Amino acid sequence: MSGDSALNKVFTGTGWHSWDSSSYPSLITWVQGWVNGTKNNYGFLLEREQGYSGQTSYWTRQHDPSSERPKLIVYYTPPPMGSLTVTIDPSEARSDG
Repeated sequence: MSGDSALNKVFTGTGWHSWDSSSYPSLITWVQGWVNGTKNNYGFLLEREQGYSGQTSYWTRQHDPSSERPKLIVYYTPPPMGSLTVTIDPSEARSDG
C-alpha cells in the first residue's frame, strides 16, 4: 500500500481514531483485494507525520486497562442472496401417506 496517499490521515489529540471507508474508498479496494487474493496482505502501517517531534504512543492488546486496548471493528453488508429456483420432477415425487 506504499504511496497510497488516499489513506493518509492526520490525527490530533488523544483517544480513538477511525477511518470511514466512505471517505477513503481505496481502503475498500485494498481490503477487497485481500479477500479476493489479488493483493498481498501486509497489513497497515501507522506512523507519525514526517517532521513531527512530539510523542506518539500506541497501546498493545495486552494493555491495562482493557478498555484502552486497540480495536478493529469492521462493519459490512453481505451481498444480497440470489434467487433460488427449485424444480420438482413429478416422476420422482412420492407420497408418504
